[in-house]
Amino acid sequence: MTWKSLMVLTNSTNPIVITLSGANGPAFNQRGDLLLLTNYHSEPVRVGDIVVFQVKGRDIPIIHRVIRLHEKSDGYIKFLTKHDVNQVDDRGLYAEGQLWLENKDIIGKVKGIFSNLNYRFYQLLNSSILLYKITFHFTSDDLFMNNYQHMKYINPHQIISLNSSSELYIDKFLSSFNIDSSLDRLQSIYLQNIQANTLSVLLNNCIHLPRLISLDIKSYHQLIDLCQTYLLIFNLPVLKYLKITSLEFKSSATLPFAMENQQLSMIEHLVIEHGVTFNDLAAIFT
Repeated sequence: MTWKSLMVLTNSTNPIVITLSGANGPAFNQRGDLLLLTNYHSEPVRVGDIVVFQVKGRDIPIIHRVIRLHEKSDGYIKFLTKHDVNQVDDRGLYAEGQLWLENKDIIGKVKGIFSNLNYRFYQLLNSSILLYKITFHFTSDDLFMNNYQHMKYINPHQIISLNSSSELYIDKFLSSFNIDSSLDRLQSIYLQNIQANTLSVLLNNCIHLPRLISLDIKSYHQLIDLCQTYLLIFNLPVLKYLKITSLEFKSSATLPFAMENQQLSMIEHLVIEHGVTFNDLAAIFT
């Protein structure tokens, strides 16, 4: 609620940003500086203002100073920026063919700097005592990129759950975000509208998650391979809760019954919301 209130008060989608390096200029010479941004229409950007902007093709926002304005006959204003210590302007940083920044590129202009609590706050964000439950429901490219950029700077050791249900962006997210042993505290994964190929890759990677105890998968528009999916899931070493929901399943083969020397699954709660044959069901419970 506090973050949303700040967004309303500052008219910025990112009212507070953290500098990730000490090379942004003399005003921001410490990694972890907190910058308060505003983006009021009544306070247009002027020459000398320090702005945070992000252009197409650049993952990380840039904090530089406005050095020139270009005003068109209809009153529309564009901006040119430069690093304080650079000899040349930022046109080499803009998108290909872009000569000026537009309003849509500006996240906000810097209105305040928190330099004393910045380092402690940065340390807190990366402290092992602070754990994150990541929930993403993407509805647009801009929202996806905005949230993904923030998530990239979270220590994976601090993530305890992942929740995503965006039909358009879930596969893009999982292809960009590494599911590996660095997520050593991840306990729960909930995914909705995942594609079959992405699910197979995910389940193969989940074998490296030492604390994954809950897995909830929903797929309404993809034909998932029943045999392959369950065989991969049964390899997860500590999984205790499993729920699979799908309108349709295909089966490349019949589920094999467990062998005597095969490691038993740790699953205690199993919820099946899809069609299944009696033989497959019997194999699942062996």
